[in-house]
Amino acid sequence: LQQQPQSSKSSRELYVGNLPSGGLATEQSLKDFLSRAILQAGLNVQSGTPVMQARINGCYAFVEFRSVQECTNGLSL
Repeated sequence: LQQQPQSSKSSRELYVGNLPSGGLATEQSLKDFLSRAILQAGLNVQSGTPVMQARINGCYAFVEFRSVQECTNGLSL
C-alpha cells in the first residue's frame, strides 16, 4: 500500500456532516461503510481499502482517503 505524503493530507480528507447523535456511528463503522461504498461504486483507483482513517467529533467527521483521486471520487457518493 503506497501512502501519500503528510503534505497532501488536507487534499485527501472529506468532511462528513449530519452524523446521528448518541454514538450510533463509530469511526470504524464509518470507515468500513465508505470503503465498501467506494469499492462497490467502482470509484477506487487501486485495490485495497480506500479509507485510511475516520475521526468523529460529535455529529461530523473527517475521513482520510489514501489518495487525492479517491477522495475526489468520494464526493460522488
